[in-house]
Amino acid sequence: MQILRVPPYDSKVLKLESPIEIPADSDYSITAIDMADSSEIQLMSREVEFNSDYTIDPLPALTISEINISSLMKYDTQYKLQTSIKGTKPFNNLWNNFEIRILLNSYLIAYNAYKNNPTQELLDIANDIKNSEEYIEAKDYYDNSVKSLNNRNYNIIDEQYFDVVRPYIDPNTHGTTASDVEAYRKNEELARAIIDSVCDLEFYYKKKQIETTGLGLDYIPIWADAKKIIKVYENNVLLYDASDEENSVTGFEIISDGSAITMTYSDAINRDESARILLPASPTDVAELNYSSRGFPKGWDYRITLEVGYFKVPQDIVRATELLIHDIECGKLDYYKRYIGAYNTDQFRIQFDKQVFAGTGNLIVDKILDKYRKPIEFVGVL
Repeated sequence: MQILRVPPYDSKVLKLESPIEIPADSDYSITAIDMADSSEIQLMSREVEFNSDYTIDPLPALTISEINISSLMKYDTQYKLQTSIKGTKPFNNLWNNFEIRILLNSYLIAYNAYKNNPTQELLDIANDIKNSEEYIEAKDYYDNSVKSLNNRNYNIIDEQYFDVVRPYIDPNTHGTTASDVEAYRKNEELARAIIDSVCDLEFYYKKKQIETTGLGLDYIPIWADAKKIIKVYENNVLLYDASDEENSVTGFEIISDGSAITMTYSDAINRDESARILLPASPTDVAELNYSSRGFPKGWDYRITLEVGYFKVPQDIVRATELLIHDIECGKLDYYKRYIGAYNTDQFRIQFDKQVFAGTGNLIVDKILDKYRKPIEFVGVL
């Protein structure tokens, strides 16, 4: 299922391909798991609520057919929608146990009476109930049952997948009726797929996770068009979180040419661009060689989550998409006719140029996309 990431993001509702059935007397949690970095966002949930008289209300069965996903509309990525439940039915007898409820409520009644009329006599009555052996046993039974209730394990009952994708052209701006918009949406999806298959780049805004090791330098190279650092883990320990910079161990930044990340320093710093040669100490050394540790020690593990891609779709890609959609609408996809290299009327021999399998079928679009293709196809071959 593909959800288009177009404004307004605050009104995006996902209609599920198959409704989710929540049994009666069950807590549930619906979580979206970002397949790019396994981060989780809880979208919907229900938990048992305790009443003032130590009872819980029955939980009705639910059928969920749509979910608000406005919180997921920041990145182009695939999500796994996971629904988990844990039952409360086995505990209903506890909350309906008359003797337990009478004992626990008797103290509440006595204490509330004291609060309304604060006399020593009423306070003694409340304390006598609270300190009685029967009340202590009932309270322990209640507390242990609540602890058991809260420690229940969730069981996964449903998993669905969907993609959040920014279109290269907003279909909502091309059509006056719902059918026109839907037809344009389908054609845009096809045109976008053609462009993505031809170009070496995709024009989305995504999360990307890099796992690498330190090189003993002040830099870690990144092979991505990074725009922002989200998180940095060193040896599985969180050093930096963009959402909580005040409590982060240290800061990180992308260098100006975008080829690497480095630690943030407020003071003067002479960064190492190559690993230092560390010589083993000799027993005859009379002076200690002082080598300061580098920003990313050699061999240490790093896991870096980045925001990469395009904040905005390039205008020439928008124009190329428009041209392809026009070809699709007008039935001009018989592009093989445009790449005939030779034609012989004797027995109709036709020879096609190799470009018939390399382009989009629109010569103008192919020229636009040429700037986004890498000229080197095989590493090490000139």
